Amino acid sequence: MVTIIKKHPKSLKKLNIMNSNLNERSAGIDFLRCFSVLLVIASHYGLIVGLPLAGTHGVAIFFMVSGFCMSYSISGRNGKQFLIARFWRLIPILIVCATITELIEVIFPEIRPDRGQSFSNYIQNLLCLPTGNIACDALYGLLKGHAANYNWVDGAYWSLLVEIRFYILLWFFYYISKLSLPTIIIFVATLGLLSPFQWDSIYISKSNDFLMYLPFFAFGMSSSIYFQSKKNASLLMIYSLGVFVFISSIGVASISMSLNQNNILSYASCFAIYFSCMMFYRKGKNSFLSYIGIISYPLYLLHQDIGYILIATRDRMSLEIMASLTVLVIFILSAFVNAITQKYQTMIRSWLFKPV
Repeated sequence: MVTIIKKHPKSLKKLNIMNSNLNERSAGIDFLRCFSVLLVIASHYGLIVGLPLAGTHGVAIFFMVSGFCMSYSISGRNGKQFLIARFWRLIPILIVCATITELIEVIFPEIRPDRGQSFSNYIQNLLCLPTGNIACDALYGLLKGHAANYNWVDGAYWSLLVEIRFYILLWFFYYISKLSLPTIIIFVATLGLLSPFQWDSIYISKSNDFLMYLPFFAFGMSSSIYFQSKKNASLLMIYSLGVFVFISSIGVASISMSLNQNNILSYASCFAIYFSCMMFYRKGKNSFLSYIGIISYPLYLLHQDIGYILIATRDRMSLEIMASLTVLVIFILSAFVNAITQKYQTMIRSWLFKPV
């Protein structure tokens, strides 16, 4: 099991899945990111009503992509470097996107008053999300006797909380507990079995909105071993998929989505879409897909509330035309956010990857 992990840095050089260079990325990963974020946007803008796939299916696929990428990201780094790398990848862009969204909601409060958030909520998003709400929950627990309670600046931020908590869980298992990657995958998937119990706590915010997504992360991590060596990885993938089938058969609901016998096939298709794409296209590259893959994160953070506000101004214009114009605006904003943060992130990345 240890040898599997040690091979990852060499594979990472071949695959370059984490590189922001347009010429050094995986077409499979970038396609899945593009597909996922466009599926989410189309769903939120009302363009795919009645289709079997919706926005939450896109998020599920993205969680698998994240599991795949993080299994490489932990290799060749110590725990501090891993956390710093995740922080500088996510938080500067979050700050810029949240600020843009908050400004638009403040400037045009009459268009969609239901989307506006207070300045206090804005500050709590910036302070609490970077630690997966853990620090804020601890502070709130000491001062008020309950977990942090605030509204998202943008409704899409719920999945960012799930993502960051997965990073923290992975950090704990790999760097603190010193577990091998296959063992971590088993633990992560197994924790998903607890989701049907609707575990909730007044001391942990949104505690029932995390466990049910773990099989998706575990499947992505399993696939990283499968495509690297195939040694015992198929069993890990089958186990992760089995956990998903089990909790879906029982039925589990969270704040953001639910899994049950009625939708088990549609969400199972997410595994098929992910695996098929990675099987055939993971080693290719495409400059256009690479760029969209790079800006997919700010695109996701910016699209929902700003999009709702823009679409609400369409008057007699058709939904399809206004939604298309809105997507264009969000793309331009995302490119802007990426441009102003890229140089800063590149500087941090060069520091992180100095030989130790």
